[in-house]
Amino acid sequence: MTQPDAAAPRASAIPAGGPVPGSPDVPPRKVSPALLAGIALLPGIFIWFLLRKGHSPAARAAGFGWAGLLLIVAANLPAGMHPAKTRVVAGPAAPTSGPSPAPLAQPTSGQMAAILAGRAAREKAVRSYIEALDAALEESRETGMIYHEDQPETTWQVSVQAIGTDGDLYTEGNRFAEDAAVQAHREAWRRETAALQAKAFPRLRVIHAKALSGKLWENDITVEATGPGNATLRFTGYLFAANRNIKAVMEKVHVEALATRFRRAEFRTYPGDGITSYQLEPLPDTALASFSFGRWTAAERAGAE
Repeated sequence: MTQPDAAAPRASAIPAGGPVPGSPDVPPRKVSPALLAGIALLPGIFIWFLLRKGHSPAARAAGFGWAGLLLIVAANLPAGMHPAKTRVVAGPAAPTSGPSPAPLAQPTSGQMAAILAGRAAREKAVRSYIEALDAALEESRETGMIYHEDQPETTWQVSVQAIGTDGDLYTEGNRFAEDAAVQAHREAWRRETAALQAKAFPRLRVIHAKALSGKLWENDITVEATGPGNATLRFTGYLFAANRNIKAVMEKVHVEALATRFRRAEFRTYPGDGITSYQLEPLPDTALASFSFGRWTAAERAGAE
């Protein structure tokens, strides 16, 4: 048998307006024996008074009638009496459910149309973004991120711009940062695009060095891309016997060398001669980035630390 919770208040069985007379909740109050004796003796005394001389027969008849009535009343008094005024036992208020909550407001037809239109627009934007990622990756696979390879100056510039567009496309995905499916697709795209970039930049540096050599040949200067990953831009020419010429060329090609992510620039007067070198600080070949005004800006994923 389930025991009642000791902490919970127990409701009173007595009605809120007070107990009902005669109910078991209120015990009867006993009539005083002295009161009963007084009621019983009073008619006797009164009868004795009437039997004395001097009272008319009518007065005696009325007195005897009144005395008899009083005796009848006394004989019919109950053994116990309830108080006229009873004690009210206050119990905990009956639990109420409170007012019913108001029904939720339903959107109007205009609001619902706007919600559906917004949802459709977002779904369309997601599809468009995924399609753009897939199209860009397919193009990168086909071209190897190298464009117009027969024209060195155009090739490195157009190719760098195209790689920068991939960086823009990656950054655009931050609009869908809360969409796990989009982010998973985007991350897979980033990994493959980065791998293609790692193959493209060494080739682009060779093409870039060839374009510079073509512009400087009149000054008896040759330019080549050498070293690991073709990451060193090397200039050879008698002009570099003078430090001012090294400084002038370096100031001119510094930003341009970073476009194809060269890591080092070297200057010498002839093969086998001493080298004057400058360390550059490009982004890694695998870094996705936007390219604007000749400079790279690394693309970042929303929420990344």
